[in-house]
Amino acid sequence: MKKNFISYKLWLVVCFLLAFGASLTAQQKSQPLLNDAMKAIASPESRPGWIVFPEDNTLKPEQLFVQHREAFQLRPQDEMRLHEVKQDDIGFSHFRYEQYHQGLRVYGGEYIVHAGPDGLLRSANGQMAIGLQLRKGSVMPEAEALRKAMAHADGEAFLWLDEEAELNLKAHQHNDQASYYPEGELVLHRKDPDIGWDADNFSLAWKFDLYMGLSGESRRVFIDAHSGELLNYLPISQMCDTGRGQTTWDGKRTISTDRAYPFFTLFDDCTGSHPYTLRTYDLQRSGSTSNRRYYLDLDNDWEEQNNQSGVQAHWAMHRTRDYFEDVHHRDSWDDDNGDWIAYNEATVAGSHNNACWNCFGGIAAFGGGSSPTSPNDDWNTLDIVGHEFTHGVVQTSAGLEYQGESGALNESFADIFGELVERHARGNLDWLVGGDRGAIRSFSNPLSFGDPKNFKGTNWVSGSDDNGGVHTNSGVQNYWFYLLSLGGSGTNEFGNGYDVVGIGIDKARAVAYRNLNYYLTSTSRYIDAREGSIRAATDLFGPCSNEVIQVAKAWYAVNVGSELSRYDYQICGVIHNGFFRGINSVQAGGSCTTTATSFFGNVAFTAGKEIILKPGFSAVNLNSNFYFSAYLSDCSYTVWNSPAGPSSVQAAEAPLAIGELNRPEGALHVTPGRQEIILQANPNPFSGQTSLAFTLPEPSRVSLVLYSLNGKAIRTLLAGQRRSPGEHREVLNADGLPPGLYLCRLITNAGSKTIKLILE
Repeated sequence: MKKNFISYKLWLVVCFLLAFGASLTAQQKSQPLLNDAMKAIASPESRPGWIVFPEDNTLKPEQLFVQHREAFQLRPQDEMRLHEVKQDDIGFSHFRYEQYHQGLRVYGGEYIVHAGPDGLLRSANGQMAIGLQLRKGSVMPEAEALRKAMAHADGEAFLWLDEEAELNLKAHQHNDQASYYPEGELVLHRKDPDIGWDADNFSLAWKFDLYMGLSGESRRVFIDAHSGELLNYLPISQMCDTGRGQTTWDGKRTISTDRAYPFFTLFDDCTGSHPYTLRTYDLQRSGSTSNRRYYLDLDNDWEEQNNQSGVQAHWAMHRTRDYFEDVHHRDSWDDDNGDWIAYNEATVAGSHNNACWNCFGGIAAFGGGSSPTSPNDDWNTLDIVGHEFTHGVVQTSAGLEYQGESGALNESFADIFGELVERHARGNLDWLVGGDRGAIRSFSNPLSFGDPKNFKGTNWVSGSDDNGGVHTNSGVQNYWFYLLSLGGSGTNEFGNGYDVVGIGIDKARAVAYRNLNYYLTSTSRYIDAREGSIRAATDLFGPCSNEVIQVAKAWYAVNVGSELSRYDYQICGVIHNGFFRGINSVQAGGSCTTTATSFFGNVAFTAGKEIILKPGFSAVNLNSNFYFSAYLSDCSYTVWNSPAGPSSVQAAEAPLAIGELNRPEGALHVTPGRQEIILQANPNPFSGQTSLAFTLPEPSRVSLVLYSLNGKAIRTLLAGQRRSPGEHREVLNADGLPPGLYLCRLITNAGSKTIKLILE
């Protein structure tokens, strides 16, 4: 890739060299002289680290570190081990040696010995530590050191947890034991790479390679084996300049930069294996791209206050990228490997106090706040950066028009996923939009910022201001998402009582993303968002599931649509017409008298699990044009119609007319005519392992597959195995699985069954 992006700033380079060149020369330390033993075998042009041998020497590579240990100041505890030999196309051989001290590798201690076609030495070069002394003291166990190393990983999506990646690695290496799981190695490592190779600069360390796939930077992490402190980490993915920068609200963080000698710039073209780049520019408090410049730093340690805002935007943009890649497996904001570009310190619509998506076409712009010198009021908090790039996600998925209700949904989705970016990076969220710099909206109480929490309720904007209230009216779905995640009860301003049991942020997130990505269109309104989210929840968690019920209840709480019918519905009195639905069951008679008179219209009872008609229930047909029916839907395949009695099973779309039905002799249960496939887990939630029990009504080929909430197959327990009727069990071990929510699906000839599993 060409790196000509700061050529217009070459004058800065010249100024730098003129100003600092003399001092750089003056600071060069004098190197120690070669010892007498080295002078005896080396040519006069040799210098430490680069040895040249006389043309008439008779030395051979395998003799150098055995016969001439004194020349390299090797002590009895030191050893140079041959690591590899390479031959080039002109006949030279190159022997790479690694240094060991008391059997431990000296990390970075390497010497390459070069021999000509005649097998005699020509030269040798490298680095080694002299005078090493192991410190006494207890050594931290490997498992404990690994936990400390993982705390310094770039994200949480460790590649050894990806079963597909593990299988690919085994196939690639033709080794069934191959794994990305980190194996610790005790090494001697420099405590400060800048000090050099003095013996006092070395410490015993655990070394681990943490592979993160495409989710973040893969790193080699060194943990002090005595103190447990982080000694160093190195990127092991594609070559990239890794810097450290002071963010505004998240402390000092690792950032990916690029080198344009002698400067570093906020340009990331190598994190992971993706084709897109991440670039952050300084617009210098203007609204014109002609004022765009690159943030520059000399030592890649970005601590200067004038760079702090840029570091904040760059780091937050990368965390947004990580969220959509890690959680939703999205290839950049547009799902098509589009570049991530941030214009920081921008003037947005004549104001420094705003942020914008697409003002420059597929680019996010962040205002510099009221103060030109302080970054603390800039519009580039973690959730605001996530918010703006989510507009790009919306643009390339549902494409919600930025006007009226569709525009309010657009803004709300940006708020929702901005908060989720914050949670992904920090582990928590504050339910406030822009809370770090000063909140502008609230999820838990939209009214506190002048936004509505109910559809068409207080603060609802119905005119043309703000494109039909796109920012204000977003409060309705924001509050819906809050209730769906955490739950809540009360009476809304329209007098409707609600009681929502939260399903958790992860499940609510999955519903919202699926709705946005698959169900909504450019002109969708709030009622469409309700329908789409119910369908999304049905896809993810199954019909009649608690999640579906709570999605509908949360919309009912914010005055969008009706809540789904009661979970268990007790019907009393005289019913002339209507559709009576219980998510789980419908019961009539028993504690009260229930009479269904199909006189003015059809009367229907429907439930997901069962319909119970107890003594005291009767159905009387007073009009031959109408009928009473009771049938099961959503969770089963059967229907029962009253004229033929409980033993008759008919298609749901063809109910039969009836005369009169009275059931005083006992309770009548309408249940599925076909034996239900049963799948259960015990325990659930679980930690180490859980037993999966399933019952088959007939001989069948069975598959049992574990999925993530996003629908990705993680582990196959059974794959098309033939099983007999009856109960069967399989054990699911949690080894290698991170805590969270999973779906387990049983697939048989008679149908399928999906249950949710919680790994603690």
